[in-house]
Amino acid sequence: MSNKTTMDTRTPRQVRESTINSICALQDAIGVLFPWRLDQDDNRVSLSNETIQQILKHIKGEIQS
Repeated sequence: MSNKTTMDTRTPRQVRESTINSICALQDAIGVLFPWRLDQDDNRVSLSNETIQQILKHIKGEIQS
């Protein structure tokens, strides 16, 4: 996580790339590809409720294993 007391000096492209990499890492971690999209603000991702439920089911399955 970033330190909120310092100014983020990344370029919009760097923010977008970081956000995309985070989503890809999440997909890799849970082993499920899911639909997502970047909002106009490059550091926000939109996920549908169905996608969130899919992620939660995977997390709960991992915890119970």
